Amino acid sequence: MFGIDASTLVVSIIFVFAIIAPFVYHGLKNKKHQKTQMENFQSFAKTIGVKPAKIENWRNLYLLGLDPNSKILLYFKDGSNPEQTFINLEEVVKINIYEKSRIVELGVEKRNVLDYLGIQFNFKDHYKPEKIIEIYDAEIFSGQDGESVLAKKWVELLKSQLNN
Repeated sequence: MFGIDASTLVVSIIFVFAIIAPFVYHGLKNKKHQKTQMENFQSFAKTIGVKPAKIENWRNLYLLGLDPNSKILLYFKDGSNPEQTFINLEEVVKINIYEKSRIVELGVEKRNVLDYLGIQFNFKDHYKPEKIIEIYDAEIFSGQDGESVLAKKWVELLKSQLNN
C-alpha cells in the first residue's frame, strides 16, 4: 500500500480545483448569457404581442421563434451587430434558403465553401423589399455546426404555415 501524506493530498485537491474552475466558470457564465438572451427574446415577443410556441436557439447568438396562431416569425440576433425583427407570414408569398458560396481549389481538388446562409422572404407587396435573416456567417464562425439542416427545417416549417 502507498501512504499519502496530508500535504500531497491538499496539493492534489488544489490542482484538481485549479483545472476544473475555468470550466465551471465558463459553464455558469454561458448559462447566465442564455438566460438573459431568452429573457430579452421573450420581452421582444411580448412587445409585439405574440407567444412563440416553437423556439430555436443556436450558437448562443441567434434565436428564432414562431407563433403559429398569429403566423408571426420572430428573429433575434445577439452580438456585435444585434438585430430584432419579426415577419408576418400572412404577408409572405415565398420562402427560400439563401446561400452565398465560393469554390476553392486545393491542387486538383475543388471544394464549395459556404460563406453565408440565410432564409429569404419574398412578400406579396412587390414594393416591399425581400428580407433575409442570417443563419450562418463565415466571417463570424470558422465552421458550420448544423446550420444547413436547421435552415432547411425552418424553411419547411414556415412553408407549411404559408399553406395553412
